[in-house]
Amino acid sequence: MPMALYDTDFRVLRVNERWGFDFGLRPERMVGRTLWEIEPGSLKWKSQYENCLKGERLTSERYPLTLKDGRSVLISTVTAPWRRADGAVGGVIGMYRLSADDREDGFELARTQRRLEAAAALGGICVWEMDYRAKTVWSLGGEELFGEKVAGFLDLERDLAASAHPDDRPAVAAEMAAARRQRRPFRGEHRMNRADREIWVSEVCEDHYGEDGELETRLGVMLDITQRKQAEQALRGAIAQAEAANHAKSNFLAAMSHEIRTPLNGVLGMARAMAGDALSPVQRERLDVVRQSGESLLTLLNDVLDLSKVEAGKLELDVEPFDICAVVESAQAMFSAVAQGKGLVLEMVVDETARGVYLGDAVRLRQIVANLISNALKFTALGRVEVAIVRTRDGLAIRVRDTGIGIPADRIGKLFQKFEQADASTTRRYGGTGLGLAICREFSELMGGSIKVVSREGHGSTFLVELPLEKLETQAAARPAAIVPAAPQPDLAAEALRVLAAEDNKVNQLVLRTLLNQAGIDPTIVGDGKAALEAWEMGAWDVILMDVQMPVMDGLTATRLIRQREAQTGRAPTPIIALTANVMSHQVREYELAGMNVCVAKPIEVAALFASLEQALAMNAGPVAAQSESRPA
Repeated sequence: MPMALYDTDFRVLRVNERWGFDFGLRPERMVGRTLWEIEPGSLKWKSQYENCLKGERLTSERYPLTLKDGRSVLISTVTAPWRRADGAVGGVIGMYRLSADDREDGFELARTQRRLEAAAALGGICVWEMDYRAKTVWSLGGEELFGEKVAGFLDLERDLAASAHPDDRPAVAAEMAAARRQRRPFRGEHRMNRADREIWVSEVCEDHYGEDGELETRLGVMLDITQRKQAEQALRGAIAQAEAANHAKSNFLAAMSHEIRTPLNGVLGMARAMAGDALSPVQRERLDVVRQSGESLLTLLNDVLDLSKVEAGKLELDVEPFDICAVVESAQAMFSAVAQGKGLVLEMVVDETARGVYLGDAVRLRQIVANLISNALKFTALGRVEVAIVRTRDGLAIRVRDTGIGIPADRIGKLFQKFEQADASTTRRYGGTGLGLAICREFSELMGGSIKVVSREGHGSTFLVELPLEKLETQAAARPAAIVPAAPQPDLAAEALRVLAAEDNKVNQLVLRTLLNQAGIDPTIVGDGKAALEAWEMGAWDVILMDVQMPVMDGLTATRLIRQREAQTGRAPTPIIALTANVMSHQVREYELAGMNVCVAKPIEVAALFASLEQALAMNAGPVAAQSESRPA
């Protein structure tokens, strides 16, 4: 039997001829050389050999070895410590025997072993077993997983998670210990103890007990999942970048919204102011073009912002009681003139069982109905557009049917995608951006509902929106829907109102002054919140119109300081109306908490402005939500 004696540095002290014969070396030429020099493949087991110096006995069955003549054989090895006369470990003694020297089946076994190892390496698999009776560890595959740090029996006996990365080891060890106590398999993912590179494995292992109840073996399998973990990490990075980009886009759109609304407020505000002047028919027609163009641009801006907010998950539903008839009628009223101008019948039918008060977002619902009516009128030249509301088991169904041009079957699938229209030519012939139906879908789904269409080219279309809306028993709490009013007829001049306005933009200052002057009101206008606070302290005011975003001091801070000083001095509260493009529900709540009483959205609607003035004066500075039903920015 081949035998070799090593010192504590694993240098050969003595070796018999059979060992030298198998390796093609004379025994005297092996003395003084290390085990690693003679058999480099042994390096991967170095830590286990070193455990032999601590008293561990290392055994291996069917270990593949290539002899000097090129034959591949399987050997069984034993490595154990030897001791000097004083009992100290002097080194290790190794011996092995050929499982099959000259038999063909031994050669085939060796080939099979190599095939299994190659397959394990190819699949990144390691199968291992701890033998608690023989105190040995056997493994198949795993060289790429362990590298040069292969844990031996003593290592694993002390710490079941010895092969895990130091940062992962405490959690892995705790879970392995829990699995052992509960006598169940351990399943987990962790990094390997590799200093050169990061290796992730998915590991499953389980204890096996003998008939006497004693632990006999621990069998485990490891699978290399490094590529999967790297892909997950790359995906997380990509998601983080996408979220950052989306956040940047949202910030950009919010800034652009404010910047675009400022000149739009000037255009629309002055157009509405001029509408009250004495104009010739030609001048009024031109003014209508300016107003309609400005309103179209505002609608497009709102559509883009709405979709951006839905995509970013920032669009909130303002759920309140509302009357379904009032909501649909207000949407229909917006297009009565359009239908009349085209000679179309625009009809609304509300089933008796559907009438009443529901709980939901009236503004978003009205926008869905308005978009569907607008779309139907756009593509209908003759006939009618019908809006029908019926009660369903879960809520309401809204059906908008037209007698228009219909939709080709191959285009219906893309109809609710952003910037899509039934045909590219419709952009030139009928106008539009292809956002209206996409917004209808997003809002419907946001409210937990759905939208679908049935259409045949040349025979009109029917759009059906189904929403799970709760019907309330009482109608007393219903919030009235805003109906687009005619030109206002304010009667506030006789009261000689003392109005303080804080607005930093010169164009908006001019618009505000012009609109108020038409009602006989001459406001005092300052450019920031600090100036507004100082003006309030110097005089008495019937109402304050406060912009929210201003330099030096913003409107919210100025409002808070005014309310604080009113409380400290006992001065009667002055009604404060917020003028802002930001009227989302959470933003309006912030204005209320600051002490503002009413909120008017920009671009300013003349009717909404004067209605808010009357409301603020009537309520004597009591808290109230947003007055304007303009679409949120």
